[in-house]
Amino acid sequence: MISGVIDFIPYVTDNRFNDLLMRSYNILGIAFYMKGNLITAMDYLLKAAECKECDDYEAILALVYGNISCIYGSIDAYEDQLRCCKKTYELYRKQTERPELIVPKMLAVINMADVYLKLGEIEKAGKCLKKIENHKQRDKIKEVAWFDYSVLMFKYEFLSGNYEKAYECLDTISNADAGIFDQRIRFEGYIDVCTMLIEHGEYARITGMIDYLTQKAKTPEIRRLKIALAELEVSYYKAI
Repeated sequence: MISGVIDFIPYVTDNRFNDLLMRSYNILGIAFYMKGNLITAMDYLLKAAECKECDDYEAILALVYGNISCIYGSIDAYEDQLRCCKKTYELYRKQTERPELIVPKMLAVINMADVYLKLGEIEKAGKCLKKIENHKQRDKIKEVAWFDYSVLMFKYEFLSGNYEKAYECLDTISNADAGIFDQRIRFEGYIDVCTMLIEHGEYARITGMIDYLTQKAKTPEIRRLKIALAELEVSYYKAI
């Protein structure tokens, strides 16, 4: 797939299809990110961000900045990640006449809130949550982002010291559809939850979750899961 997209780039460049060029660079960025090659991934995503304006420019650019934010998150560059999340949200917010972008816009807010939690800014994360809760079409996120939202709610309540409310979110998180890790690679949030439970001494709650992750680690496409799972298991066994 990667070689096919790379071979396609000279054609779209020569014919000045700037929208296809942006999308091609974005796809390559995602592909190399999934392979763990963050430098090459960032290189292609930055090329996408530098493309000339074209059809659907702002929507494609929002996707690009969203993917760049993921790379910054992978290297714990949270200030840069937050900047990209804000840029993504602003690009989506401008397009008020496009209902199909409501879910991506709310996803950008979810990501922003998650970064605020990583930075220890719980109050700002709470404001992001209220923005989602007050959205008139909030139910739309259930189809594609309910897992992410549940993880975010768990983190927010847990870090706020509201443990019982946090544990109410665990049913959704613990019983995540098996395909969610194959299709959308959301194991980072799952592992974050497990890590927080370990730190709080909730070992009984985490056993089944680690077993589930171990089962999913057999999927060869998810290479990064195996490394993250190994680190999680080391933390778990040290704790107990």
